[in-house]
Amino acid sequence: FNTIGNTTACYGAGFEAPFVASVPNPLVPPACDQTNPRNEDQSYVAGACALDPESDMYYPKVDQGGGRFATICNGGDCSTVPRCDTSALDKCMITSIDRYTSSFHWTETNFAAIWLRPQWYLLSNSVLTDVQNGGLTVVTGGGYTDADVVRGHWALVRKTVFIGATQDPKDPNASAFAAPEGPFNAKGLPTGANCNGNHCLAADEGISFPISNFGMNQRMFNIYDGPAYQESNAYFNILKQPIADCTLAPSTAPAQVCGSNVLAGRALGLPWDPLQKQCYMPNAAIGWKQPNGFYYPPAFHSANLYFKDVDIRHYVIEPLFVEGTYTTDTKKVRLAYCNWNDALFTGFTDVDRQTELSDDDGSLTGYAKTVSVNLDPFFTAPVEGIECASDNTAKTSPYDYVTSVIYPKCASDRNCPGTWNQTCTNQSCYGIPLYRQLLVNNEHTTGVIKMAGQDTYQRSTLTPNNGVFFIDTSVSEQKQRASAGNINVFLPGQSYYLFTLFAKETTTQTYQVYVGDGFDPDKDVWATQADVAGNPVKFTPPGQVAWPAGWEKAYAGGVLTVTMRMKFQAFIDNYNGAFQGRCQPASFCTWTPSSGLPAGGTCGCTEGGLFSDLCKDTNTAGENVCAWAQKDIDCPKGGCYGIGFKIGSTFAYDPPKSPRPAPACYAKPGWDVPWVKAADGLAQSCTNAPTIPSQFCQ
Repeated sequence: FNTIGNTTACYGAGFEAPFVASVPNPLVPPACDQTNPRNEDQSYVAGACALDPESDMYYPKVDQGGGRFATICNGGDCSTVPRCDTSALDKCMITSIDRYTSSFHWTETNFAAIWLRPQWYLLSNSVLTDVQNGGLTVVTGGGYTDADVVRGHWALVRKTVFIGATQDPKDPNASAFAAPEGPFNAKGLPTGANCNGNHCLAADEGISFPISNFGMNQRMFNIYDGPAYQESNAYFNILKQPIADCTLAPSTAPAQVCGSNVLAGRALGLPWDPLQKQCYMPNAAIGWKQPNGFYYPPAFHSANLYFKDVDIRHYVIEPLFVEGTYTTDTKKVRLAYCNWNDALFTGFTDVDRQTELSDDDGSLTGYAKTVSVNLDPFFTAPVEGIECASDNTAKTSPYDYVTSVIYPKCASDRNCPGTWNQTCTNQSCYGIPLYRQLLVNNEHTTGVIKMAGQDTYQRSTLTPNNGVFFIDTSVSEQKQRASAGNINVFLPGQSYYLFTLFAKETTTQTYQVYVGDGFDPDKDVWATQADVAGNPVKFTPPGQVAWPAGWEKAYAGGVLTVTMRMKFQAFIDNYNGAFQGRCQPASFCTWTPSSGLPAGGTCGCTEGGLFSDLCKDTNTAGENVCAWAQKDIDCPKGGCYGIGFKIGSTFAYDPPKSPRPAPACYAKPGWDVPWVKAADGLAQSCTNAPTIPSQFCQ
């Protein structure tokens, strides 16, 4: 079930011999060009759909550049109705998929059995079983502006069952073709000559299975660009799958690939289980499409999930880099993977180190109001634990997170020099080094991550609340070009912006930025609001936004330090003022004013609207579907708050002594946050999930 115009090539289907032959249908009219190209005299080019009414009516009109934009047209010429988007919200509808059942899919790693993009989706009361690779994916546009995510976006999957395998693989009567590892196995379809680097083919049976590095495992709820929400879903029989004919242990070889008769046994990125001493497919209830150079917002909420016979609830691939680079660390790789080489993580970036799940009630992790992130040194904090049933790939903590963004003024002016490239979505971009400045007990150095992502000049990363971070602006053009094609060089006298997405009243962030000499702290830093309604992002000019009460700034040793505390009245008022505009779309959700509420009202179901019965079906907390439209506020009314700053007139690149201030210990205020256990029985096997003793240093 796919809502976009193009997916990917189906290897083995008509491209090379042998291949799966097509079945001609003599009743189908010839294909035509839906773009209806014209000659200079405005006559249609031969093959245009406008010249062939039969073909024009037979083939669906598909938007090749996006997805499904459910638009209201109440009669008349629908071609004149503006398509649903942020500028035409009154024309928008949701797409509802209810009581849908589907089984046995094998998708290429970028896609999934059910692929929904990019606006409002409600999938309910459905069943998805026996998939290879991705199961269900709900996707946006891969960014945070209204050009990427429609205003008021939400996408919810609820009361749906995900089953990894409907047959017991130990049952002697089970079909070998329906085995969890796929039909190519010792008892199923033959491999050998029928498999090459990117697919296994069974031409006589009419099927071709793709082979994708890091993609050969079940990800029943498959996360790509988002956010996506889920509640009251059940996951059954999703088990780690040993690869019986692939038992390669870690070695000192320069590369290693198992010659397996199983699809997954032939792909790079097959992990090694040191306890069981076997290679295995890390089938998981929730998994991530990686690598992905776009945006993972801190907004993937879940509640009331149920797991039975599930080995891995949440699986994340942690790219193993040599610190500060995108170079594969082969020493770590050979201990963690069966199939690997020295370029295993080529294509991964630091964006893949900042995946996030928010557990609202503890049914996923065992602890309510927690956030799970990558098991990465950058996110080390004093109160945390390895996430339960995550195959030791993620950590969870009771902290809140925001997205920190650097944006050059030249991007808003659409006039960036060659020293600041637009694209930063893959390993060819240097990114901006961001250092954690707070230490846990027995820690002498902190993690560093590179701000990167998207094709819009911006650089961003996930950061925990109450954090202190140093932004290294001192890396020269020469040093960046030595390892990257796309760079981001800070220039003397030029202006840049720093702001946060998904900040709340409780958010406090401290940033240390090297600005060099010749910097005036009274004139060269100012408060601003970032309007993300379009691309490029627009910022209020200096002096328009008053410096907020509670914000601090200091300048010493060429470093500007700014602490942003969002608990000031303008932020609170504008944050609460943003809820009404997010109660969308109006055809499904309706705002009801109430003077007694901080947000000024509530978001409920539109009476008499389409699918209103599904909307009114409340969850265990008594919330209807439209309550999810209010789950997260990316920016307050008027824009996200942040600062603008100008680099000093004298600026030293690659100084012999780093301008980075010395790290300090985490302070208990703001970080000594208690765990809140899930209600009795709600977390099932993750009840009483272990945590790490608090790691505060003196």
